[in-house]
Amino acid sequence: MERGFTVEYEDLETGKTKKQKVNLVIFKKGKPHEQDFIIRIAIVQDDKVKVTDKKKGLTATLENAMAAVNLGYG
Repeated sequence: MERGFTVEYEDLETGKTKKQKVNLVIFKKGKPHEQDFIIRIAIVQDDKVKVTDKKKGLTATLENAMAAVNLGYG
């Protein structure tokens, strides 16, 4: 488990590699703390952030993080 972990993902609109910091990640047991071994992500946001915000909104944040580590939703 690691707090403040940065994941890298490819922006589908621009094709560029981008980074996003997530609050907490959990890795496979016994594996190094690398993006390929993430099994859970926790993202915490202030209630002032609107769901529809293009950079910090729920949809944008989850889509980017999930694309970075190929996790299913839930």
